[in-house]
Amino acid sequence: MQKADETLTVVDAKMSKLEEMRLELAEFFCEDAKTFRLDDCIKTFHEFFDKFHKATQVCTWSSKKADTRFIFAITSANEHRF
Repeated sequence: MQKADETLTVVDAKMSKLEEMRLELAEFFCEDAKTFRLDDCIKTFHEFFDKFHKATQVCTWSSKKADTRFIFAITSANEHRF
């Protein structure tokens, strides 16, 4: 029973720290502390970085494709000159 009480004390301390951090983030993002939710904040950042990562992949793919077309065009032009 004592181990359970110790564990509960640790969990309570961590929950208090998490609540402090939630309030700090709400203030940082100029949000209403009463309605600010960490899970919504984390979800928003996750979605942003997921879309950002996909966009960078598309740009890299498009850039490589454009480079390939450019090299092909130069090679073709050089072959027709001779």
